[in-house]
Amino acid sequence: MFQILFHLPFTAGFMPPDGVPVYGFGAMLFVCFVATAMIWGPIRAKVIGLPREAIEYFAMTMFLTGIAGARLVYMIQYRKQFEGKNLVAEFFKIWEGGIVFYGSVIGGVIGFYFFNRFYLRKFAVSIPKLMDVVAPLLALGLAIGRIGCYLNGCCWGQVAVPEVQPMPPLPISWSQFPLIPSHARDDLTIAPTDKDQKERPHVLPYRGVQTSVGFSTRTEKTGTLVVNVEPGSEAEKAGLKPGDRIVEVNGVENPRKVDELEVDTLTELLMKPQGRSRLDLKVQRGRETIDIGFVPRTMTFFATQLYEMISMVLLVLLLVAFQPFRRHDGQVMILMMCGYAVHRFFNEAIRIEPTYALGLTLSQWISVFILFAAAGLELWLRKTQKKLPKGPNPANA
Repeated sequence: MFQILFHLPFTAGFMPPDGVPVYGFGAMLFVCFVATAMIWGPIRAKVIGLPREAIEYFAMTMFLTGIAGARLVYMIQYRKQFEGKNLVAEFFKIWEGGIVFYGSVIGGVIGFYFFNRFYLRKFAVSIPKLMDVVAPLLALGLAIGRIGCYLNGCCWGQVAVPEVQPMPPLPISWSQFPLIPSHARDDLTIAPTDKDQKERPHVLPYRGVQTSVGFSTRTEKTGTLVVNVEPGSEAEKAGLKPGDRIVEVNGVENPRKVDELEVDTLTELLMKPQGRSRLDLKVQRGRETIDIGFVPRTMTFFATQLYEMISMVLLVLLLVAFQPFRRHDGQVMILMMCGYAVHRFFNEAIRIEPTYALGLTLSQWISVFILFAAAGLELWLRKTQKKLPKGPNPANA
């Protein structure tokens, strides 16, 4: 929805035209780190006698290795997005979105192994107790992270039914995204090829169903001419009409000269959106010049990012409430694993993702694995951990 929250003041000279951008996704990652590692984490760590600096180092290690794993798995799962690009440079563009939570689990496990081996052991911390400390922090981090996904316009669901579209009192649907920065744009606007039909059948029902900005154009000697305007689109509501000639796009003359060649400014903007969501046009209609501004929006999707955010907030409350009632250390983490795996399995069913064996997505298969792993961990901890008293008790805190 807001891929770029704002631009840092007084930085226009460093990164024209608007200055250094602060991305919504990156901002939420920062908020996530502060909330879990710097504020709530040290408070929970006191329960197991872990010093503040230790939990901060631990959180930083988990955060960095988790993000690395999440990004790597995303780049593997959606490798076609990165064909012909500098993979090293793309790997570090975390602020633009594109991570997979289960990849962060893999990265976090690797990071924990080395952190425990070279640092944590000297504190003689019970690993099952540490798991219980970390579990609600993970759920909170997921809730905040999904807000970042929503702001970025990624991790969307399938095209939604009319009953879930409106969200009063907002003037727009909560599950429409600005077309220009949204990653959903290509899945809606680009006509499929035979290769697409074989490799990406899961998105074919929606491809080619919507114009990129609500209208189509034709380049002529006199400039860019509006040919058709999509009925019900924001462009039509703003007053754009077939036959209008676009003479300016977001304050830039159209067409404009680049290396002595005339370039369609609208096409150039759509190829490099740079986080812009609003489209301000100056069109010539007969002898009249008219200013038309609007935010092109996608069709309505299931807001799976917000579904997960709400689900994780509820899971945080459940985990905190369950802590005094656990029967052995490590059981809070087991509940976290089960809760997230069940949620993710069903949430994936309304997302647009590649499917594999039995028609399940990669994340659904990992969810099944997590459930079995949680069951195995529960059986192992029952045998190895001391049984705690029933009911709320200081010993269970």
